[in-house]
Amino acid sequence: MPIVLNGDGTITPTSAVQPTGSILQVVQQTTSSTTSTSSSTYTDTGLSKAITPTSTSSKILVTCCVVYGGQDDSYIGFKLLRGTTSIGESSEATGNQSNVAFGGSGDRSYMEFMTFPVSWSYLDSPNTTSSTTYKIQYASRWDNNTVYINRPNQTPDYSHVFYTTSTLTLMEVAG
Repeated sequence: MPIVLNGDGTITPTSAVQPTGSILQVVQQTTSSTTSTSSSTYTDTGLSKAITPTSTSSKILVTCCVVYGGQDDSYIGFKLLRGTTSIGESSEATGNQSNVAFGGSGDRSYMEFMTFPVSWSYLDSPNTTSSTTYKIQYASRWDNNTVYINRPNQTPDYSHVFYTTSTLTLMEVAG
């Protein structure tokens, strides 16, 4: 493939100057907003970000850290969506089990006063140069117990009660 110096000073293809595996761009969404659900239907966490790949061979490395809270015996499931399609989740669940991208449990004493960070990553191959939106959704996965994003279940006026920030980072990786 010939290398072209574009009028704006960029070089096409980018692989001429950025070898496979190079990070071509990084975008991030953060949220410190709080939200909650007691439903087993997946709902938005507030983490949603678009990225426009420069090549159809590019991959998108999705990393996130979502902070959740809940009452004792709360369980939370998370899904990653590309557009409206759930990606990166298991396919091994049977019966009443759940296929999710990642999750957290809450069978801990005094959980209602605590927050828990969950970090996760997934390398996606969207095969497009169109703007692509990724988002994280969550649901309560046990007994309709309420689960929260960026705060604990109980919020008394104590210095050890934390309100937090969650992040979603998208990195285009040269293919």
